[in-house]
Amino acid sequence: MAEPPISANALAALRGQYRDVVRESGEHRAIGLQAAKDASALLMLFEAEHPDDARPREALAALRAWASGERRLSMAEVRRLSLGSHAAARGARTEAAKQAARAIGHAVAVWHVPSHAAGVPYYGEKARKALRAASGKTRWVPASAGMSGLGVAQPIFR
Repeated sequence: MAEPPISANALAALRGQYRDVVRESGEHRAIGLQAAKDASALLMLFEAEHPDDARPREALAALRAWASGERRLSMAEVRRLSLGSHAAARGARTEAAKQAARAIGHAVAVWHVPSHAAGVPYYGEKARKALRAASGKTRWVPASAGMSGLGVAQPIFR
């Protein structure tokens, strides 16, 4: 079965669903929690390659704490966390690790603009595709299957 592409139209539709979200609202925080949950399923792809680089994990922890109402964030902090995850992506050796760190960078950016949540499934699917290519698996695994669809253990968020 051919792998379905993530089209520009699908990405635009994902972004559009967040247009009317009020910042700091319960809905905004719920989007943040979901983005953190989805991105945390990818964290192990990055950490398997770079166990000593805590930038993506730190970004997820900050997003979860904010979305749970346990922490306040500032624009400067979110920029540092998001750009740190993207910098970690640039330093990754494998495509799967790069895309996982990019997904996490977009997840934490949800604090600033909720539509960044659309980047999590986008880069998550790119990570899954890279992982399948590297492992020789060619079958399509829907993003909703998470990493368990590839027979990979789910990470535990620390």
